[in-house]
Amino acid sequence: MQIEGTSSSGAATSSIHFGSASRAAASASVSNAEEQLNYIYREAVKLHKALESIKDQFLLRTDGSQNLIMSKTKAGMIADLFKDAADALNNLFDKKKVRASADSDLETFVLNIRDDLESAISEAFGSTSSTLHTDYGITFDFSVSASRTVDFTSLDRNELIRKLTSDGGTVETLFYGKKSRDSDGLLEKMLKTVESSEATLKDILGTSGVFVNTKA
Repeated sequence: MQIEGTSSSGAATSSIHFGSASRAAASASVSNAEEQLNYIYREAVKLHKALESIKDQFLLRTDGSQNLIMSKTKAGMIADLFKDAADALNNLFDKKKVRASADSDLETFVLNIRDDLESAISEAFGSTSSTLHTDYGITFDFSVSASRTVDFTSLDRNELIRKLTSDGGTVETLFYGKKSRDSDGLLEKMLKTVESSEATLKDILGTSGVFVNTKA
């Protein structure tokens, strides 16, 4: 199966061939590929929405000691939005959702999206380690043995809130990078990556009439 995306000008932007199976298996192969691509697209949209919401809501103020802090209400909102982003990221990296028996081209395509996101996150941390830790409740684990890419527990949520309400500047540096060096942080890098992946998926799936329910 070939799924070809087109830009608004009509020029082909993505061309992916799924399946070298016989005609008898072609219909099932098409259905399976579109189902899994639609799943990946849906989660990319959810991740994008959560990251954009964090960006819109991330407001720090200066306290009496000149520390950059956030109100507890706002910090709780940011923590909840990060949980939404973590859930979508975990779904994007869930290997059970793109089965090994699926077409190899589909697997390669999805692996590329995952590799791009992992690279963006690793760059934000400035590390090549498969496990990336912070001191404020945010940890990414890309190791083979990891059951989840982001295990954002209630304790992690509380730690992120504590940091935002006591020393939000450190979280801002992680999310947005160091402005003096004109470098993107975690949030900006992830946003750019997911926007690119989402656009590619939209081009591929657009002609299939895919319905994306971002509230599902």
